[in-house]
Amino acid sequence: MQRVEQSWPSDDTEAFDRLTLQQGFSYAYTPHVMMDWVTDVPNLNGRSVSLPFRFLVAMQGAVGIGANLNHWTNEDFALAKQMIQYYRSIRETVQNGALYRLTLATRENFSATQYVSSDRSQSVVFAYLRSRQFGRLSLPLLLRGLEDGASYRVTQVNGKPAPPLQCVQNL
Repeated sequence: MQRVEQSWPSDDTEAFDRLTLQQGFSYAYTPHVMMDWVTDVPNLNGRSVSLPFRFLVAMQGAVGIGANLNHWTNEDFALAKQMIQYYRSIRETVQNGALYRLTLATRENFSATQYVSSDRSQSVVFAYLRSRQFGRLSLPLLLRGLEDGASYRVTQVNGKPAPPLQCVQNL
């Protein structure tokens, strides 16, 4: 890192695997040096995950696109435009804010990471359910680093309605 500004956490750019790889990388380096590219699927292991998932995983560092754009549809380009616009609105917080590992990707079926801007005016949470198991509930996320008594607006990027938000004392 003494001679470069950014680095790849791994040659494995498959988004599902990257959740664990990026978490480990973030113990040594800050997100702004972590190259996270949206790449083609299927990848190394034959797994295929959606383009929105690949973008959301890549947004946890310095986002780039390393896919063959000749194979993208008009819908893919429209989604990419939307995701890049959203990333620009959170980039400073993700790359230079405080990082909180809300759950560990290596220990849970559910993975969540939170970034909080230095002035605590913005928080970005990335949460992934790796697989759903019947009869097993997801635990509530306890957000960290927020301003006590402040109001925050919840926006979801994936087009689903925002979950109910209950604010509790900042821990």
